[in-house]
Amino acid sequence: MFVESPLQLLNAYEAVNFFELDDFYYVIRLSGNVNNDKQIKEIVNRLGIVNCVFLNLNAQNKKIVDYLILLLYRFKFIFSSKNIEKIYIGNYDSKFLSLIMKQFINEKIVLLDDGSKTFEIQRTFKPSQHLNLFTMYDILPVGNQIVYKNSYNRILELLRDENVIFDNSSVLFIGSKLSEDGAISDKYYIALLNEISEFYKGKTIVYVPHRDESKSKLKEIGAINNVEIKVIGYPIEFFGLYESVIPATISSFFSTALMTMKGFYTVDVESFSFDYSHSNEKQEIDNLYEYYKTEMSVVRLSDDS
Repeated sequence: MFVESPLQLLNAYEAVNFFELDDFYYVIRLSGNVNNDKQIKEIVNRLGIVNCVFLNLNAQNKKIVDYLILLLYRFKFIFSSKNIEKIYIGNYDSKFLSLIMKQFINEKIVLLDDGSKTFEIQRTFKPSQHLNLFTMYDILPVGNQIVYKNSYNRILELLRDENVIFDNSSVLFIGSKLSEDGAISDKYYIALLNEISEFYKGKTIVYVPHRDESKSKLKEIGAINNVEIKVIGYPIEFFGLYESVIPATISSFFSTALMTMKGFYTVDVESFSFDYSHSNEKQEIDNLYEYYKTEMSVVRLSDDS
């Protein structure tokens, strides 16, 4: 199992159960991002994950390629001592993992979900060139590709033991780094949050920031009427494991967590669309919202002005 984010680790954990693996280990890359690495370690501790190998690789290191090549030789030695039947990959676009994947034929590789990127990757596959997929999404296979359905059964077993109370007077809003990534401006993002505040008038909006959102933007969001900022040190999917009360509605612009939270808890999920016409990823976002329309309510907000 090769993973680089909290979501990828959750999916790897489920894959162990789904494929009934006995002889396996997790190779977990820590990026140096404090919040990302903290959540990964929290998952490891909370789920009691064993057989872990941690790699500390900072992607900002200009000599990272040299370091990766050295690590590749280390892993080739590890692989040579075992008869590896399958490898499970979390980040298809990772330069490090691409070096690992080249050591195996495609039939031995299973790709894990990596959020909405899964759709983009799937569209690049061809009947003659693809990887098998373990996913929460309803995705049609290409050629003889095998698409395994991830229903998160193992994590759901943990949640069944929790006595969670659902609060109809509040909404859990999953924050996004849309403005940090340059898809829209901070000003427009704040305007959208003000509109969402009006949409949920009379309810408390519990805003859970993305780990990469700027402090200055969060300060403005926290000043919006009926919005409360709640910073968590665990994956949002674990909200019911750490909190006794969970809002009965989960919303966001677009987030993989809308799908996972919908599957994990008996809650309503809502997505808000906006003016992303200037985004370089417009087509990908279009496709994502089209999929969301089959799974949840999608509310259109005002265009940028």
